[in-house]
Amino acid sequence: MRSLITFVIITSAGLISCTGCGNGPTFEGYTQWNIHYNAAKNSGSVVNWTEFPAHDIIPINTKASARSRGNWIYVTPEGQQEVKIAANSAYLNMDQTEYIETLLAPEPLDISAMSDIDRKGISNGKVHLGMSKEGVMAALGYPAAHQTPSLEYDTWIYWKGRFGRRKVRFEPKDQVVEFTPYKYK
Repeated sequence: MRSLITFVIITSAGLISCTGCGNGPTFEGYTQWNIHYNAAKNSGSVVNWTEFPAHDIIPINTKASARSRGNWIYVTPEGQQEVKIAANSAYLNMDQTEYIETLLAPEPLDISAMSDIDRKGISNGKVHLGMSKEGVMAALGYPAAHQTPSLEYDTWIYWKGRFGRRKVRFEPKDQVVEFTPYKYK
């Protein structure tokens, strides 16, 4: 009985690991959008927190690996520290494996044919008036699926941080005509 209690305590404390216990396969490729995260905590969310004081970005087309475990996706850019991304299924319109397969592709995303304003937004990880839906997706990632169930919608919702939301509105030509302003530069 004592060894069972010790096993439960050690397992609960995370002092041992279990290969195959909720770990998904590891995928490798190039990021297809910027991944926004909290650099102070080295963590983020699949709803891509797009603004907070300790904000950082894993840039689009970064060679990386990713795997899922529980409600988390772990993204490791080549030669950098792993970033833990909250991946609660309530915020995704796909399972974690599909999300990773969408996030990482075998080849970098060619952004050379995109407009200058799209490339500017992708480069600085922000929305600008006139950006296309494809450009916003590359700059900010997937919008929160529980707030934006379809990419066909004219308004996409992102999280600024844990509590604030960023609304991006497109006109019929799928160009940004309005968005929630940025607080931090």
